[in-house]
Amino acid sequence: MYNGTINKNERGFTIVQILKDEVKNSINNAAVECFIEMGYEKASMREISKRSGLSVGNLYRYFPNKEALFDFVVSPAVKLLDERPMKPKAAVPFLDINMMQEMELIEAIIQARIANHDAMFILFLRSKGTKYENIKKKFAKLIEEQSIEFIEKEFKNDPRIIDGDLYHRAASAAFVEGFLVILEEAEDEKSFIRNLIQFIELNVKAIARHMYNVRDNKVQFRRINHEEIYKHFSSHCDNRGDSSTEDN
Repeated sequence: MYNGTINKNERGFTIVQILKDEVKNSINNAAVECFIEMGYEKASMREISKRSGLSVGNLYRYFPNKEALFDFVVSPAVKLLDERPMKPKAAVPFLDINMMQEMELIEAIIQARIANHDAMFILFLRSKGTKYENIKKKFAKLIEEQSIEFIEKEFKNDPRIIDGDLYHRAASAAFVEGFLVILEEAEDEKSFIRNLIQFIELNVKAIARHMYNVRDNKVQFRRINHEEIYKHFSSHCDNRGDSSTEDN
């Protein structure tokens, strides 16, 4: 594969490079098809070479192995996500204004989906067996950290708002799973954006507003206390040999 600088005055080198770029595009298109249909683990270099119209040997001249080819396919989405700051500019600037102008994380997701929808799809949903296979967990961890930071900053860990640590993890996991459903099933970019914004409007924004209303005593709200919980479920706890009423 030619990796040197092209002198455009030398017509031969320019043509060769154009041809090589066309071949690479063919390989990329075939690899995208295979990875979407089969996932990384089941896709094979032989099948990719067949769909790209190249011999297996010629395919290996461009990519030394399937892992390198996968990295090439998902690199646009990885690059775009890596280059964007992944924290909101303010605590909750999206409550009553256009969240897309403020939420860098959400904006990065949308831009990655629009510009590189196939790469985004493969990265999140077809990467099992690669170094990216835990990206869903990492994404959920990122959301969890932002959730904790938001609660600490806005509510000073008021137990009326969030009591315990598992809520953040559960809510973040639910958000990521919801996002992946939309990513996988949205038919086009408009559908993806519309459903993602709706998902945030009816979940993240609604929950945030409720938290503020509780803090500011704008709604009647009383959390079920620990004693009530343990009294109601004491028989279940006793059956498990766990009668402790300490908060975990």
